[in-house]
Amino acid sequence: MEACLYDIPTIDMCHIHGEIGKNNMVVGIDDNEQSNDIFWGQFEKYYQKIHNEVDGSFYDFVNSSDYKKDDHEVKVIGHSFAITDKHPLKKLLEMPNTKIDCYYYRDSSEIIRNATAIIGKDAILEKALGKNGTLRFVQVS
Repeated sequence: MEACLYDIPTIDMCHIHGEIGKNNMVVGIDDNEQSNDIFWGQFEKYYQKIHNEVDGSFYDFVNSSDYKKDDHEVKVIGHSFAITDKHPLKKLLEMPNTKIDCYYYRDSSEIIRNATAIIGKDAILEKALGKNGTLRFVQVS
């Protein structure tokens, strides 16, 4: 089984912003803040994901009926949880029965603030604290 940079089998990996070497990277602006002017569409992330043919396995995962009833472990590596990615990340953060580890390098402040902006203060507290917490922020050394 092929593995990538993080020594994770690629069959278990979703690339929501494209993959290095496939020429399909997504680096757009927030989909929700632009006008309906067609010109801006090419810069928005939703458009780039479709146009650049980004792997859709993440959407298959969060939209499947299995995710609601099965336990899952998700590792988020190299993502700031920026509000520009609210659509896919909100689905991930709200998944029941899912333990999520968010890896960060220097400081967890930004990723915690961004995740809070996506699901709200009450939800982030419920997910991140207590013995049954399902959301962890893990520093990479």
